[in-house]
Amino acid sequence: MVTKEEIQRLANLIKIEINETEKYVEQVDKVIRYFDTLDKISSTEEIFSQDLALENLRPDEHIPYKEKLIEKLKNSKGTFVKAPKLI
Repeated sequence: MVTKEEIQRLANLIKIEINETEKYVEQVDKVIRYFDTLDKISSTEEIFSQDLALENLRPDEHIPYKEKLIEKLKNSKGTFVKAPKLI
């Protein structure tokens, strides 16, 4: 079980401010329980995959697009796309 003090200590180590530690206690506890579940899974389980021969795949062909996609974007300037600022 994760405690509020451990969450606050981790927040201090990574230099972030957390006001509601109770909210994070439950979330971190769920993540830890999920990792415990993953640890219990046997690594000897068989993985199924479908092998397809190359002749069974569709041919790869280039289909040119006639319109300029950059002109269809809302936030573009010349050949650049303007993305929102990340905080």
